Amino acid sequence: MDEKVWPEEGVILRRLAAEAKPIYARRAKVLLLLAEGHDAVRAATQAGLSPQRVRYWRREFRARRLAVFPPRVLCSFMPAPAGVPSAEPLQPESPSLETTPAAAPLPSLPARPGVLPDDAMSEAGRKVLAFHWAHMLSHEQGTRLGEDIEELHDMRVATRRMRAAFRVFAPYFRRKIVAPFVKELRRLGRALGAVRDLDVFVEKAERYLRELPESEQGSLDPLLATWRAQRAAARDDMTAYLDSEAYRAFAASFAAFLSTPSEGAKPLSADAGPTPRLVREVAPVIIYQRLGELRSFETSVAVASVTQLHALRICCKHLRYTLEFFAEVLGPEAKGVIKQIVALQDHLGALQDAVVASDLLRVFLNGWAERQKTEPTVQRVAIHGVTNYLAAKQAEMYQLLEAFPAAWARLNDPAVRRDLAAAVASL
Repeated sequence: MDEKVWPEEGVILRRLAAEAKPIYARRAKVLLLLAEGHDAVRAATQAGLSPQRVRYWRREFRARRLAVFPPRVLCSFMPAPAGVPSAEPLQPESPSLETTPAAAPLPSLPARPGVLPDDAMSEAGRKVLAFHWAHMLSHEQGTRLGEDIEELHDMRVATRRMRAAFRVFAPYFRRKIVAPFVKELRRLGRALGAVRDLDVFVEKAERYLRELPESEQGSLDPLLATWRAQRAAARDDMTAYLDSEAYRAFAASFAAFLSTPSEGAKPLSADAGPTPRLVREVAPVIIYQRLGELRSFETSVAVASVTQLHALRICCKHLRYTLEFFAEVLGPEAKGVIKQIVALQDHLGALQDAVVASDLLRVFLNGWAERQKTEPTVQRVAIHGVTNYLAAKQAEMYQLLEAFPAAWARLNDPAVRRDLAAAVASL
């Protein structure tokens, strides 16, 4: 199937793109742009997604059509038949979270943090944290419902960005004030990550199966049953944490901290003398520190281990997030630099996913072999499909390793550093 959109699908996609929540509006816009003939990179730029995510939704749409949207969302935007009055949107079967005691009113979503060059670093940090906190909360209800795995993904991303923001801005707050927030964000991230990681592994395994002959479509059933059971358990743990008193207390105290200017900020000593504390004074130093951490890999990338490449990926994230936190006060060249960092980060992310999936597959195969020893011969189940999938993951890993030097060279180019210098010089 190509990217052609049927007329009735186009009507729904255009309504979604214009009226739906951002997560679904971006998805609909991407599908419409692809149908118009745009490539993944241009569609990603216009819709505000990564090219990798655009390619994912292109594949999913080919396989599932409008089922890439949750049923409750489609019901809300499905046009009524001619001559029939529009009905109220169908409600989800589960109780509305807006009526539960744990739910809190969501703040209006800001378009940008609002960081200014003359902001004190503590207040710039508060703005960045408040921005991502609001976006995180906007995905909490969808994460609880569990109808769309992208809701959980976006909630986790916002949590990660807040943790990264504390790495940048925490030195400008009193430690005893922010340390509990960092701890709870880490705990929240673990709860979300346990579910999200299994979402990714199941999603990629299902995508692999779609490329196999029909006779092999069930070859990963034992593996997928195990992963889905693990995901269900992880989701129960995640929901229990979101429903806990600890999470509610954290959410209330963090919201109060974010809405109170100067709360927790380190006071300046009267005899300290001139001390860099404004964004325009501090941001260039932090950005170049992050760049230095990234470039420290330069002499070893040719022989780097998978573990070292994972550490490089983390450095990419730190530089990217730092640039994004200050993007409003940097020159326009920062966008191109961020794009280059994201490209390498995505490459290394795919590599890490292949490595982790390979490890999980080996664990599964070893455990399965041990269990089968005690099974009667007639009850043993062949799992050659899992072995084949492990081989495919290994092949993917080596392809990504072979392509890594070229991906690194594109980021480690003097032109990228010149663009970064121009972006910082605007401060």
